[in-house]
Amino acid sequence: MVSQEYHDFLIVSSQASAALIGLLFIAISLAPDRVFGSDASPVQRAQALSAFTALANAFFTSLAGLIPEVNMGIVAIASSLIALSQTAALLFLWRSWKEQGHAARGIFLFLVSTAVYGAELYAGVRYLGKVTDVVSLSVLFGCVLAMFFIGLSRAWELMGAGEHPGLVGELRKRIRKSPERGSAHERPGAHPRQ
Repeated sequence: MVSQEYHDFLIVSSQASAALIGLLFIAISLAPDRVFGSDASPVQRAQALSAFTALANAFFTSLAGLIPEVNMGIVAIASSLIALSQTAALLFLWRSWKEQGHAARGIFLFLVSTAVYGAELYAGVRYLGKVTDVVSLSVLFGCVLAMFFIGLSRAWELMGAGEHPGLVGELRKRIRKSPERGSAHERPGAHPRQ
């Protein structure tokens, strides 16, 4: 049983994750062939699977926490094992990631997801032994927050925003172009040498 102080968090978390799963379904249903078709990109399939896994895990963990007398240790163990198996399935797409130039991003996703679901498993096992362990619940619900981050970032990439990754991506692009910075056509007011 989860203490009353987490009640509001669980309500908001279950509602938010349900809404985000619904939006993910709508986004995919607008162009299902892009994700699930025979010519679908393995990278997009991985993004959809990762987003759904994270958001579904957050949803079921939060919803189960609202049930009186439920043992959150069992819920966390079951949820984390399912999520870890789904995440391990992403490794079958390794060759496609490499061919499409997304290997570093794919490995980073895999490592972050594995760490979050591993921490969830740890919290679940620890909570089984001590049902009053507040630290285990804090770790578990911290993992739920991390699942929102994973789910939202992967859904964002699935929509095509991965091509425009914001400030960090812009800095990386500029660093890659830095050897060309000295050329005359890029400096305002500079004239080419003759």
